[in-house]
Amino acid sequence: MVSRSAFVTAFEVSEAVDSVKNILGNDVAATIREQPLSKAIESLKTFSLGLPNKSSTLTRLQNVIVFLMKYERSYDRHPPRPVRNFAIPSKHEVIPIYHTVQSSLLEELRTSQTDFSLSLFLRGRELEFAQPTIFIICGDPDSFVTRTEIPSAFRLFITGGRNMRAVDDMNFSNVMDPYHYEKPNCGCSIGSTNESEGCCTFGGYLKDSNNGEIFGMTCFHLFDLTKTPNGTTVFQPSKQDYDALLERLQRNILDGRQEVETKPWLMKDIERYGAEFEVLSGKRSSLPFGIFFDGKMTETVDRGERRAEDWALFTPEKDRLGVNLQPLREKAQLTWGGYIRGVVDIDTDLEVYKYGRSSGASWGKVNGVKTSVKLPGSKCDTSEWVVVNVDLHRSFSTGGDSGAWVTDKYGQLVGYVIGGGGSSSGKDGLTYVSPIKFVLECIERKTGRNLEPVCNTEAANILYFSYKPGEAPKVPWHM
Repeated sequence: MVSRSAFVTAFEVSEAVDSVKNILGNDVAATIREQPLSKAIESLKTFSLGLPNKSSTLTRLQNVIVFLMKYERSYDRHPPRPVRNFAIPSKHEVIPIYHTVQSSLLEELRTSQTDFSLSLFLRGRELEFAQPTIFIICGDPDSFVTRTEIPSAFRLFITGGRNMRAVDDMNFSNVMDPYHYEKPNCGCSIGSTNESEGCCTFGGYLKDSNNGEIFGMTCFHLFDLTKTPNGTTVFQPSKQDYDALLERLQRNILDGRQEVETKPWLMKDIERYGAEFEVLSGKRSSLPFGIFFDGKMTETVDRGERRAEDWALFTPEKDRLGVNLQPLREKAQLTWGGYIRGVVDIDTDLEVYKYGRSSGASWGKVNGVKTSVKLPGSKCDTSEWVVVNVDLHRSFSTGGDSGAWVTDKYGQLVGYVIGGGGSSSGKDGLTYVSPIKFVLECIERKTGRNLEPVCNTEAANILYFSYKPGEAPKVPWHM
């Protein structure tokens, strides 16, 4: 009888053998790749006998053998991790080779696909054995057949899907932060007068360095793109999130009343939901957060590369001004306490954090190669920074997170979310991030205003330098 693992370990064998293909040679590697797991382990052991003792090649091969042996022993108790994308380091040896075929693949995608992205990642179940993979998302993968010769250093992975501005694929039932705040901070839900445009995330507050005037920032695609949004009201939370939250409270109350006779302890929950509903239902008149000031959505050439420009400013109500503080999650371990501490350049290999309306807190890593992507509403493809999720089971962002500010691990602002691609809630989800320095330059060109984030550096530094590893800073969510 063929074991269950025999059907699912072909990828592990192939992936592990490819990682030492230069040691085995192409012919031997091709033979071992086709073998069952146990046979492949024996073949690798036999091959290793001919290698010099204490050599680096022997050590690499032994590491592969140990990995496969551990996998063979633990499969029944620990099912394999899903195949996923990992960020490729910016100094990886295959990147120059990728650039030799990138332009040819791009031309093929431009002529055959209306919606696409072209990326380079490491792909596999484990980072140690993940292989360089040219990763293509397109609307009609069955129709895309490339004539470009793909070098043997890469795998080619083509998947169906679409690239989204984050008001697409909207979800109102499982939102991390749909709540109303008297003084909103970074990451909460916002919407516009035009309810059909969905929701976005409030990035944070910017200050005019000349006169001290304060503006709120998000993405331009929150607004009705068919007309000039001058005078449009910005709501916090969005009307859709507000109504969905009221509906959820009503449903909890009704469900509780149906079960309270057999479960009397639910009465406390019913009373709590009722009090929350009464308070929230009285907040409708206080939803307006500000008035649209200026914005733009286009493609702009920046330092020789074409980028998506997608930003909007609004003038917030003075009595609702909050601070630039990213809400905390215990596991996030934000050493700066969540306060924005300044602005720095986004860069490859950078570990980053964001808090968004839909997915809440998440960590990711900036990929070593930018992605070429055709976003909805764009006239052409652009070159965008991509964050790859660190969490195995979720994406760095999802629909409704557009506008969320992205910081490095020191609380310094590096960019903001403008969209995503692929699976918006799973292992292959991509997040497109626009550099904050780039957008501040774009804002100055259009408005003449020199803006900068409102920073509470003193509070952030106190928390940062008093932080003890392993302890989450105790900071209120909203100051």
